[in-house]
Amino acid sequence: MKILHADDDATSRIALRHILKAEPTWQITEAQDGQVAWELLKGGFQPDLCLFDIKMPRLSGHQLVQRIRSDSRWRNLHVVMISSIRSREMILSLAALQISAYLLKPYVAAKVLDTLRRALRFNVTDSLTNPESAIQRLCLTPARYLEVLTKHLIVLDSRLAEVREAAQHHDRMKAAEQLDDMAVDCIRLGAERFGAFAIDAGKALRTPNTDPPDLHPLEEELMNLQAACERLKESFSRERRAVLGGSYR
Repeated sequence: MKILHADDDATSRIALRHILKAEPTWQITEAQDGQVAWELLKGGFQPDLCLFDIKMPRLSGHQLVQRIRSDSRWRNLHVVMISSIRSREMILSLAALQISAYLLKPYVAAKVLDTLRRALRFNVTDSLTNPESAIQRLCLTPARYLEVLTKHLIVLDSRLAEVREAAQHHDRMKAAEQLDDMAVDCIRLGAERFGAFAIDAGKALRTPNTDPPDLHPLEEELMNLQAACERLKESFSRERRAVLGGSYR
């Protein structure tokens, strides 16, 4: 598998290069910034997966993906965005660009490998496994479902911070119970992947004499959920305009 990695931080490139050595069949091509990556693509390089840091000089990761998605040759290319900062505004701005996953710095080797393997199989929309089924099960209109989901994601953000604080203060049972509640709510709303991650983290917290679980998967999946929610809004909006013959505003 060919991977194109663009990041202006040499230390980050070296760190990721070292992690990806765990997969001997993965061939890594590095670019010092987004412009170099763009030139490689225009020159005929055909990666299976791209890893782009969001903030880069000359051409940012966001600008680079915009160019890629505007070209029919690369519209289905798997892209993983990298950032050291979790920003809701950033997520919303990338939501329409068909990002396969988000990866947070600093890197955790096992998480990086798992994210990249999943990125080849999933898009962020897979974070919402079956929204139509959830809408029917909960007897909600699409608009009401999106309203409930949007509010729930805001609550999830604050509850995840509470889980982290409880785990750091050695109140593992409280953190595990909070994760269980989060899992139930998410599965009910169709966010089954987040629910599965929350269940796994809760089980790890209940296992005695172990380190607290890494919450990075939950944080990244929350980012994916926020992006999926925005894309679902766009999809429902397009469908409604089509039904109303373009008269919907």
